[in-house]
Amino acid sequence: MEMTKWNIEQKNSEASFKVRKLFITNVIGQMEVFEGQVETETDDFESVNKISFKASVNSIKTDDAKRDEHLKSSDFFNMEKYPYIRFVAEDFNANEKKIQADLTIKDITKSITLAIDSGKTSIGKNSGDRVELSFSGKIDRRDFGLTWDGKNAAGDLIVGDEIKLSAKIQFVKQSQNATAKEIK
Repeated sequence: MEMTKWNIEQKNSEASFKVRKLFITNVIGQMEVFEGQVETETDDFESVNKISFKASVNSIKTDDAKRDEHLKSSDFFNMEKYPYIRFVAEDFNANEKKIQADLTIKDITKSITLAIDSGKTSIGKNSGDRVELSFSGKIDRRDFGLTWDGKNAAGDLIVGDEIKLSAKIQFVKQSQNATAKEIK
């Protein structure tokens, strides 16, 4: 059976994270450069065979350039050694409201579950076939080797352990003549 391929349209998509800072406020960050592809068994996007997503660690942006550089350093994501964060899920139904996937950060892969918060489909001649899905979930940063434990002058930990993930991703059906982008 031939699979239908869908590519992420980055300009209409977003991937973000939120983590507690000093147990008082949240730091919100964006992954600004990412790509991905989905393979479905049908054109209706219900039966997904595989979804592959990778985000560039170099594209992490918060509201503080100094913090962004620290996040890219060996204290956190170690961008020089591990330039990408990867997400792969196989065999799920977008109508089931959850997705089980493998998340890889710093060469550590763990199974995570994300909620599918919403989904909508648009089929049109001008814009092509599109599907938009919103995901959310949380991970423990320590499970992925993000163990930096900086403290402020009072001795309080600066970064919380729980990271909330969210994404709104738009997929565009690949035309029959297009060449698929391979996620490596």
